[in-house]
Amino acid sequence: MFCVLRHYLMLAAFFLRGRYFRLARERRDLLSSHWRIVLEEKQAIHATEFASGKIANMQRAIGRFNGLVMPPGSWFSWWHFVPRPAAHNGFVLGRTLVSGRLAAGYGGGLCQLSGIMYLAALKLGMTVHERHAHSRDIYREDERYTPLGADAAIVFGHKNLVFRNTTSHVFVWIFEVEQAALLLRVYAKETVNRAHIEFRREDKAGENLTAVTTLRHSDETTETVSRSVYLQNIENENF
Repeated sequence: MFCVLRHYLMLAAFFLRGRYFRLARERRDLLSSHWRIVLEEKQAIHATEFASGKIANMQRAIGRFNGLVMPPGSWFSWWHFVPRPAAHNGFVLGRTLVSGRLAAGYGGGLCQLSGIMYLAALKLGMTVHERHAHSRDIYREDERYTPLGADAAIVFGHKNLVFRNTTSHVFVWIFEVEQAALLLRVYAKETVNRAHIEFRREDKAGENLTAVTTLRHSDETTETVSRSVYLQNIENENF
């Protein structure tokens, strides 16, 4: 109940700040030949017990914002597009991280989708206003589908992913979920100079912690985007 209240308070705050009226919109018509791919991200979907649930949950969420159009000045807010991950909203059980432990939960696996969007937003030069790291690093190096620090945890009524298109470009986001991969293609009409994202790790010996500083390099400037701290992996399971 408390998470539902917090969710509606978040929606109200978004409305009162005028951001609601500048939310990205969904494109219904086909892209013309004037659009070109300016960013492509592909991530593996690991074969686990809950892989089918993860795929189903991502497909459910993608159905709410596939073809997303983001003109300059527009906002994306995950929980404005995606409903509460519950069975009555069409979500199924997937693997999720609760209090630092892997567990089954409705909507499990959605964080891979939010993470790929976060990484794309950084590379495209957008401004991220809200993003949360997971509490624990649960992967070995050979298991990762994205660098540590590129994740974006989303929890209904608690953690959101919010970013704004502060560039001069109009972007269209197209998603595909295959049996073993998640694919994102972002289109624009002009050439886009993508930023280079660096994830600088620091293992804290004796503390069981890993800190990651995320840096964005574009042209001749370097920006510190975030600093995330993770409990180190103690479970040998894929998420």
